[in-house]
Amino acid sequence: MLNKENDNNPLLAIISATFDKTATADLNNYYLKATAEISKWTCYSDYCFDDPNKPNNVVCFTLIPYVQDFESLSRHIKSLAAVDIKKTRKVQEEFTTFLKEYPLVNFSFILTDRKRLLGKDYAGVINFLHTTYTLMRDQYKLWSKNQPEQKEQYLRIIKKINCLLTLIEQRKKIPQIIDMTLVTFYGAYVSSRIINNGNIESFGWFSDRDALNEVCDYFSIDLFRYYLHGLTEGIDFNFFAAAAGSKDNPFYEDLVRIPDYIAGALADYNSVDNVVSKDKFNTMLTNYMADNIHNNFVFRLFTVDEGLASSRITIQRTPEDESD
Repeated sequence: MLNKENDNNPLLAIISATFDKTATADLNNYYLKATAEISKWTCYSDYCFDDPNKPNNVVCFTLIPYVQDFESLSRHIKSLAAVDIKKTRKVQEEFTTFLKEYPLVNFSFILTDRKRLLGKDYAGVINFLHTTYTLMRDQYKLWSKNQPEQKEQYLRIIKKINCLLTLIEQRKKIPQIIDMTLVTFYGAYVSSRIINNGNIESFGWFSDRDALNEVCDYFSIDLFRYYLHGLTEGIDFNFFAAAAGSKDNPFYEDLVRIPDYIAGALADYNSVDNVVSKDKFNTMLTNYMADNIHNNFVFRLFTVDEGLASSRITIQRTPEDESD
């Protein structure tokens, strides 16, 4: 089972050292102390993958504690950001102020060479996926024997894993399976950093609509739950989620606008030349993300000759930004 004690888990190894070295103290000091007593949380995720006009592939997770009812929070976000970032001409400064002041926290991952994060070449990726999901199936088979009261549920999940293994063996939908694996693991990872810190009663994951969620009867939800279970030290809490296929219109789409704006800005950001293509992306980077170690954490995952690596990305205001 993939968990934080498993030193052979490359998905965990690539991020844990960087997170603990550069982000844990900031997260604890500037965020978790103020939210430790909140027992209900939700995570919203969005992605910007394979846009030929963008330099980066990005996934962002927004974690929100339940301090305000869902409907009023959704209305407020919609009043500040009525459409996705790709459809708007300007980002309101009131929106970036809200992001800085509301008790939410954002974790973003820039996935460089993401098709190689699971293996040095295509054969290595296939082997990783097949091994990972075979071991996962074995784990569920064991649970179905040891926990007869949950057997029916586990058998349904085993059926989905068999579907996934068939796709892998047939070399079908491999890009979606790669993305599903990366998104659910890192979503569960950052979520576990919140859950392990407090007294959590319930936690929900809500993804933006995407085809990767549809693979094998929305297996991504089961996968997120599986990873979260392994990373939260046996903490007992209620997990819930909503299926969001590529053609759905999820009821929570206004809240997904938060990770949408962040992922969109980071996807557009050329860190080598320190430029973006439009002012709206600069507004997000400058007004919300720059010099923000309170509730904004950005990481880059990439490949090196020795294998996998990660780094924390910090965005700083320039003198020109200060004079605006």
